[in-house]
Amino acid sequence: MGAAKSQNNPKPSRPPHRLAKNRTPHKLRMKLTLFSWILLGAVVATGILFGIWIQENTQQKLFHELLHFQIPEQPTEFDPKAYASVLEWIKMGHSGASWLMDHYKEGNLSQKTAILLILGETKGPLTPEFLIDVIENDDARLIPFAVYSFGKLQSLGISIVIEKIRIAKERKPYLITALANTRHTEAIAALLSYTKDPDPRIRLSAIEGISLFPKEAKILEGLPLFLTDPEPSVATAGLKLLQFLAQQRVLGNVVEKLSLRIQNDFQNTTNPETRGILIRAMGVVGPYLKPDGSNYIPKFQPLVREAFQKGTLAEKTAAAWTIGCFLDTDLKQGLLDVLAQENPELTQNAAESLVALCDPEIPAYILQHSWPQTGHSQIAIAQILAQYHTYILRMNLESQSIAFLIQAWQKADASAIAQIAESLGRFTKEHTAALLWQPEHIKDFHALAQVLKNQAEPLSQCTKFFIPAVQEWIANDTAHTNVSREIQAQIILALNRLLAQDDLPKLLSNPNTVSKIQDIQKAWQENHTNSPIHLHRILLEELYPNLFFPNPLLCPIHFSNVEQFVERIKPRSKKDPKIIQNSFTRWTWDLLPGVIHQKLTALESGKTIPNFLQWEFIQELNLAFQRNDWYNTERMQDMKIPKELVQLQQKKLSPLERIYANRKLFQHVFGKEIKVLQFYDGKK
Repeated sequence: MGAAKSQNNPKPSRPPHRLAKNRTPHKLRMKLTLFSWILLGAVVATGILFGIWIQENTQQKLFHELLHFQIPEQPTEFDPKAYASVLEWIKMGHSGASWLMDHYKEGNLSQKTAILLILGETKGPLTPEFLIDVIENDDARLIPFAVYSFGKLQSLGISIVIEKIRIAKERKPYLITALANTRHTEAIAALLSYTKDPDPRIRLSAIEGISLFPKEAKILEGLPLFLTDPEPSVATAGLKLLQFLAQQRVLGNVVEKLSLRIQNDFQNTTNPETRGILIRAMGVVGPYLKPDGSNYIPKFQPLVREAFQKGTLAEKTAAAWTIGCFLDTDLKQGLLDVLAQENPELTQNAAESLVALCDPEIPAYILQHSWPQTGHSQIAIAQILAQYHTYILRMNLESQSIAFLIQAWQKADASAIAQIAESLGRFTKEHTAALLWQPEHIKDFHALAQVLKNQAEPLSQCTKFFIPAVQEWIANDTAHTNVSREIQAQIILALNRLLAQDDLPKLLSNPNTVSKIQDIQKAWQENHTNSPIHLHRILLEELYPNLFFPNPLLCPIHFSNVEQFVERIKPRSKKDPKIIQNSFTRWTWDLLPGVIHQKLTALESGKTIPNFLQWEFIQELNLAFQRNDWYNTERMQDMKIPKELVQLQQKKLSPLERIYANRKLFQHVFGKEIKVLQFYDGKK
């Protein structure tokens, strides 16, 4: 039945003419397939070329952005996260490093520095030879960065650099430093061999390098040879290595042997410089404890005392330092006498030992005697008084110390004034160094000369404090006269000395200025610092705003409304709509100590704040200007801070620059309550 059905209904087939019409000839199909592959290949090739073009454009753009790379003062200050372009290069890895090396010579100093630092992060296989070539042949300013990055390669380039050191000539010490910076144990044997090189530069670099391996016992064996090296700079490096190893507490196993060697070498040499180094080495090794609890000081003490009392200048200078290490109070008077001598290094070493003795009789003795007006003596004495700050407060010698430092300031040289200002700040509780004049604080030296030569101007009465050369310049100055750096330095020195003159308000007084001077002095009546420096700086700024840029420290006359300022920072109820607070104003309140919080909170709202209380919280704010955390993104999120202030806060700043930056931020936030002063901004 099924078979019959199949025969009766055969499966239909296509007509011959339709089959021929729809069939693609074999040759044509081959051509179409070949064309498809060619087209696909073209598309892929185009895509690859386009990708290469995009990558090249991206790399060129990122390379251009490195033009704005800020070169760090030290390679260790490099922070890859500070620059988005640097991070992009690091993400590219070896391919990015290869591109940078190919285009290195096209860059300027900033770009080249950035490239060298980036290579230290990517650690490509071609990097060692590239960095070595930079060290050997490129700009000397780039060498520290190449050396630093080579150190980050660790074992990757050790064999290469050792071979280069063998054949190098002029810049071999830098290559040795690069080898040491790898901190890899494979470098130790080579470094120790370099310590015996005939060239003292090589020995010096090698000794400095092996200090990076303090736990390696092998380096302890060479210490005696380093200390007696005939080249003073190398022996000094050996001493520094000894001091470093002592701080690391790794001398224990060799101290006994080392102490005997130091003693024998000292007795067997007559070279004053070598004996001086060995005396200092005694100061390092002497306090080391033996197993029985005693130390090595008794072995060395007679030698040190004799050197201090009868030795050459080099020996006496070294002994003055070692006495402090031994805490030898029997020589206290001898050290005090040295403060008046003419050799700066001897005086400085004696000062360090006098501080180490921690004897309260020392500052009392200093305050009771007069001292030479030489810069190094004044610096040493100011340092001692600052270090004995706590003892001086306990003995109620604070006012006497301030008076002593002010008197020294009046005739001190420039270097001494800087140290005196720093020491004075310990007692006045303000950053006195921020009050010192700098050349950039003078708006126009020619305008200053015109004022000084005008007898009708009060400031002209101060020309007696200028040296004859400056007085001559003042008399002959015109708008076209060149103001040499020497003249500028002498003018600044005279202005700084002027800050310490007790009679400055009287000198500046005339019928036109007396009222303003009295108002400013009134604001200072309850300032208990006993120092006139801040007052005198303000007098000059206020009387001659066209000549001088202001200093960054606050004082009462800077507040347009001190009560409103306090109301703004005081904690308030959320229901109180009168004062709008934010994170920054609350943080400013928290800067003040609890005692001041209590005094300010106890005052009735709107009541005049007493002068003494104003000074208390003003001094706290001035001290807080030294902090590096004033700008905080979260704290400032509800405030509009100018871009230039944000950028300034994010820079690496010196302590004084930080004070200025924080004061600028402070006066921007509290512009309604305090005067907005125009500080020096790099332009005149």
